[in-house]
Amino acid sequence: MTQEKVIIVGGGVVSILTAILYAQKKHDVTIIEKEKNLGGLLSSFTAETGATFDYGTHIPGKTGITELDNILFGNQHQEEENYYRSDYLKSENFFNGEWFKTSPLINTASLPQDLYNQGIIELLTSTGSDEEQHLHSYLTGHFGETLTNHVYKPVIQKLLGEAPDNLSIEVLRTFGLQRLIGLTNEDTIELKKIPKYDSRLGYHSYTQGSPSNYYLYPKGANGIGQWVNDLLAKAEELGVKIMHSTSVIEIHHENNVLNSVSTSEGSSIDCNQLIWSIATPLAYKCANIPFPKTGSPPKFRTTVLAHMQFDRPLEKNFPQYLLCWDPDFLSYRITLYPNISPDSERNRMNNLTVEILTSAEKASDIDTLKETIYGELKQLQVISESANITYDKIQVIKNTFPVLTPEFIESASNLSDKLEESVKGIKVIGRASGKAFFINDLLSQAYKRFA
Repeated sequence: MTQEKVIIVGGGVVSILTAILYAQKKHDVTIIEKEKNLGGLLSSFTAETGATFDYGTHIPGKTGITELDNILFGNQHQEEENYYRSDYLKSENFFNGEWFKTSPLINTASLPQDLYNQGIIELLTSTGSDEEQHLHSYLTGHFGETLTNHVYKPVIQKLLGEAPDNLSIEVLRTFGLQRLIGLTNEDTIELKKIPKYDSRLGYHSYTQGSPSNYYLYPKGANGIGQWVNDLLAKAEELGVKIMHSTSVIEIHHENNVLNSVSTSEGSSIDCNQLIWSIATPLAYKCANIPFPKTGSPPKFRTTVLAHMQFDRPLEKNFPQYLLCWDPDFLSYRITLYPNISPDSERNRMNNLTVEILTSAEKASDIDTLKETIYGELKQLQVISESANITYDKIQVIKNTFPVLTPEFIESASNLSDKLEESVKGIKVIGRASGKAFFINDLLSQAYKRFA
C-alpha cells in the first residue's frame, strides 16, 4: 500500500477518529487545529472551585458497530473500567408552565383542555405525506393546525428565531421533536402499533422504546474531555502529529489535484489527502475556487453556554438533563453534572450548564444573561430560592447554529460534494459535509468511509 500524506483540518472528535483510521493503515497523518486544545465542543474545563464543566452537553452513546466502538471506548474491560454506563438518558421537560418528569418530549396535555382535545383529534385524523420536506406543511399535515400553532410554532420560534414556514423538517430530528406526548400511556402503546401514529406519538417514559445501544460518560474528574484525551492518546500512539494554534491559509493544487497546504505559521506541507472538517466556504477561499451561488445567505443563531455552580445542592437530583421548551424562558437545555456521574466528589459540586440558542444581539449583554438564567433556574425549581452562585462562566459562541431552511440543508451537502469534485484529494467530513448532524451518525459515516 502506498503511504498517503494526510492533513486533517479541524480537531474535533470526528477528525481524531479519521486520523486514527488513516494511521492504522500506516499513512502519514497530521491534524491542524486553530485552537490550543482539540475536541471542539466535546471539551471540558475545571474551574478554580474544582468543578468540571463540559463545553458541549453531550453524553456519547455506543454506535452499534463493534470495531468502531472498540476504537471509541476500548474493549469491554476498558469500557467498564473507564466509563459510567446509562441504558438511557434520564430527562424531564418543561412546557406551558409544567414539568413532564418522565420524557424529553412535549406533553400536549399541558395545553388548555379545549385546545388539547382539538389538537388530539387533528393529530389522529391528519393525512399528511411523509415525503413533505417543508416544515410547516409537514406539521399541519401530520399534527394539524392546533398543535402546529400552539406547540410547534412557539417552540421553534424560541429556538431558531423563525416560524416553521421557511424551515426544513430536519428541525424536528435535530431537536428531537418528531413526536409529542398525548393521550394515556396505554392508548399510546396501542396506537404506536400503527406506523402512522408511531411517527407522531411518543412513549410517556424515556425507558420505553429507548435505543438498544447504551450511553457512556468518562469516570474521574475530567468530564467529557477525558474521552477526547483518550482518543487523542490513541492517535498519537499511532504516530499522528498534532499542530495546535495553527490554521490552513492556502490549499495548493495543480490540474485540480491537491499537492500541499500553507499554514498560518508560514510552513508549507506536502499532502495528497486533505480531510476538511470545518466550514466549507473557507476551503473554497483557501483553494481559490469560485464559490458556487447558493441563493440567500444562511442565517445563524448564537449559542450561549452558562456554566454555574451553587452553594446548595440542585433541587433536581435525578435527571441527567432537562429540556425547557417553554417559549417564555430563555433557557433551553440544562445539563446536571451531579446526576451524570455517581462519583461522590462530583456530586457535591452542585454544578450545571445551561444552553441557550438566541440572537447575537441578545447574547451580547452578559450581565443580563446571567441574571436571567439565574432567575429562570429558580423559577424552574432546578435550584432553591436561597441558592447562591459560587462560580459562573458565560460562554458566547456567535453565529454557530444554522437556521435549518431547506435551502441550507441542500446547500451544505452540495457545497461539500462540489469541493470534492473540484480538487482531487479533498474530502469533507463532520457537520461540514452536510450529510449528518448527530455525533454518532458523523462517527459512523467517517468509519464507513475511511476504515
